[in-house]
Amino acid sequence: MEVGQYHEPDGPLTLVDERVRAEALDALRAHGVDVDAPENLASLDGFPDAVVVAGGDKWSIRLSKPGVPRSRLPEAGWFDPDSGTLTVYAASLAEPLTVLLLRHGVRPLLVTWGTPHEEVARHNLRAAVVPAEISPISSYSRVTAAAQRLIPELHRRWLNAKPDDGEALAARAGSLLPPLIDDAAENSYYRRALEALFGAPVNLAERGPCRLCGRSAQSARPGLFYCHGCCALARGGVLRDTGVDGAWTEAIVYALRRLAEAEFSGPPSLTQLDRVGVPFEYHALVDEVLLCRFLLPRPGSAVLSARPLRPARTWTEWLAHAGLLTDGVRTSLGTATRATDGHLCRSLFERHVDDFLHHRGVAHEPEPAYPRHPELNTTGLRADWRLADGTFVEALGLMTKEAYVAKVARKRELARHQGLRLATVTAEDLNRLPEIFADWLPKGSAG
Repeated sequence: MEVGQYHEPDGPLTLVDERVRAEALDALRAHGVDVDAPENLASLDGFPDAVVVAGGDKWSIRLSKPGVPRSRLPEAGWFDPDSGTLTVYAASLAEPLTVLLLRHGVRPLLVTWGTPHEEVARHNLRAAVVPAEISPISSYSRVTAAAQRLIPELHRRWLNAKPDDGEALAARAGSLLPPLIDDAAENSYYRRALEALFGAPVNLAERGPCRLCGRSAQSARPGLFYCHGCCALARGGVLRDTGVDGAWTEAIVYALRRLAEAEFSGPPSLTQLDRVGVPFEYHALVDEVLLCRFLLPRPGSAVLSARPLRPARTWTEWLAHAGLLTDGVRTSLGTATRATDGHLCRSLFERHVDDFLHHRGVAHEPEPAYPRHPELNTTGLRADWRLADGTFVEALGLMTKEAYVAKVARKRELARHQGLRLATVTAEDLNRLPEIFADWLPKGSAG
């Protein structure tokens, strides 16, 4: 979580919460940054709950409000670093804002009272009626009433909602970006999204109503028509982490648990969400798992207030928050946890593969020993799994470590020398598991 910014080369250090200045200064100095600051911060304790936004030719001083982004906080005054002039909009703020600037390592040469410029006055009026929280809705979606019934009533509101940010909506209305094109022949983004979700080429000759919103759409699997907009929402989500939990958090927890139960037999990885993993002949189930993807926030979409109640959650933290990693133990190799079938996995990456094999009915023995060899295997090498036909499987999760890469090379050479079939999987392959394990999947399995 970001606590502030140091503006190179000479500062200032601006903070989300002024109360952590002493700790922030210590952290910068520990990293070799020489920061100007008053010697006795404890004596400068009469500062307001405000943040300094340094940029351009002046510093804007804004009053903090819980749950409100910094850009929408009301301005209380401004400081001109060139002239050393502090201008406040209320006389009572002169002393506290001076103290605030002293904590930033500057002393105003002149403190004056003034009225805000017309643009700032309008901004402050908007800030006075701004919603108490940032909206968790990041993208507009429209889902038919019939499709919404696949999701519990408690969570349906997020499937047909608009962002509460009026400015963002106004910006979108005047956007120069072209509208979404629901023609896979003309729109390569649409084609790639549809083919990635369903692991098959788009049938350009067929069109039909999108099963989720009713717009004209195309398909990569018979009968499964989904428009560009719904494909994009399945890959990007309609919700974002605001740092303040609420009803939207409960919807995310529901979606994660439902996907773990119906599609993955365990907590999904982000990469696996790019590929639908349920039997395609069950159309309503495909609709449901796509709608669950709508409800999942993606890393990078988080928009936190100036003073969030908590940091944005990582994907692993969301899985834990949903109760899907109750047995997870953090180690130097990753999060050790037991897969759905009880197999011990040393990382979430391994668990995703193990859960896939279990979910698809592929028999797999964990930690099998490679055959001994006087040169290539004198230390008792083990694979991650062995399949029923004797194929060894390796989940290659530490390929940035030199010793690990050397060990993998030795295993490859050993398998070649002994005539063993060896299948390898990397984290980038998690949405390609149906292709990688196609030879072992029972007939009729999805993908």
